[in-house]
Amino acid sequence: MLSYTRALLRPDGFVPLIGDTDGGQMLPLVQRTGDDHAYLLPLGAVALNEPAFKLQQLPASQEVLWVFGGKGVRQYEALPAAVEEPSSQAFPDAGTYVLRSEDLFLLFNVSGTGMAGRGAHGHNDALSIEVSGCGQPFLVDPGLFVYTADLHERHLFRSTAYHSTIQVGAFEQSSISESSPFSMGTEAQPRVLAHELGVEREYVTAEHTGYQRLPHPVTHRRTVTLFKLERYWLVEDELLGAGEQELAARFHFGPGLDIRPQSDSSVVAYDTVSGSQLIIYALDLQDVARTDARFSSRHYGAKSTSIAAYWSLKTALLKCGLSANLKSTTASRRPMASSEILYRPVSELGPLLKARKRDRVPTATVFPCPSNLKTDVPEKALNALVRELITILGMNRLALEEMKIKVRVFDTYILFFRALQVHLDPGLCGIPECAMTEAGGVEVGP
Repeated sequence: MLSYTRALLRPDGFVPLIGDTDGGQMLPLVQRTGDDHAYLLPLGAVALNEPAFKLQQLPASQEVLWVFGGKGVRQYEALPAAVEEPSSQAFPDAGTYVLRSEDLFLLFNVSGTGMAGRGAHGHNDALSIEVSGCGQPFLVDPGLFVYTADLHERHLFRSTAYHSTIQVGAFEQSSISESSPFSMGTEAQPRVLAHELGVEREYVTAEHTGYQRLPHPVTHRRTVTLFKLERYWLVEDELLGAGEQELAARFHFGPGLDIRPQSDSSVVAYDTVSGSQLIIYALDLQDVARTDARFSSRHYGAKSTSIAAYWSLKTALLKCGLSANLKSTTASRRPMASSEILYRPVSELGPLLKARKRDRVPTATVFPCPSNLKTDVPEKALNALVRELITILGMNRLALEEMKIKVRVFDTYILFFRALQVHLDPGLCGIPECAMTEAGGVEVGP
């Protein structure tokens, strides 16, 4: 559990709020918010005499003094600090996958209903993501807020529309009812198809079956790829099913951010304190994103206003026959009915799609944290990067057509950070060791 807590700590020192994280404590010696779990690590370091749980610049928590006395505090201070920085980790049993590099952090939620299928404390958050950069949480899980004190609010905070994932029509991923605040269906059933953690690039591919119960069943598959050297993520959504469907791709932003939909099918989330930004490009959609008012809660009974940006579309999906062996780079030999079209996720096609040039990464590195570092990378470098990615994806579509493989809905987003040229001490970024390079930075207006 301590290793899990250490892995989930964002660069700002707090953890994502998955499901009903209400802030309950076994030893409530110090009042803390629901996302404050870092204090447990010094306790574990002392109890187990384990340096791995003594993180750099993490002092002994007050709980160490209460539980172990002055001797425990001295023992903690004598321990050498952990040498290794937190790295990307996979927790298959929990359905949690963390992709991180330096100050960049993404949590991919592939967890199920929980409670042996009861879902008493689960939310409709299958394949949702949390994204942080430069010590600032940009995309967040909304948290819990309350239980029975307000059944309507309880229902909203655990709904699909309150999480950074795909929603089909007005349907929930798993069935929930406002009148049953501690019950949830088991329709979603998320599962990981493939994942790989590496030095320069990492990815996770997962899907869930929550929309299989619809009159026209749909499977949502999502691939998240982290390009460490270039400091961005690709989030690729694939919808497999039949019939006309209304789809919505939502991103739930944290409180206190300035959210600005742009005319180029992007959304900019701007942190006025640090000057850092998250830009989400909808590469396959032409419409301007819309926004909805939302709330986020870091502790039981407290909530703050936040914004969700979303793209919506109505489209007709083709019925697809899935390959039985997703790890193979060759097409399935399974016989198909005349109404079916063989489908292969692009993340698994490998060398069959040389046109996509998946190993070819953009050359510009333009996303450091804000600092007083003088940068000389112009805005056009950022635009060139986006154009290059669109070109690669366009070539991929041609390759798919040539191989007689149809993808009717393949919505791709790119998440990456760019920073204003501001005059701030690097420590204000949120973490003192915030990554900065000579090649980094983009000079843009607010």
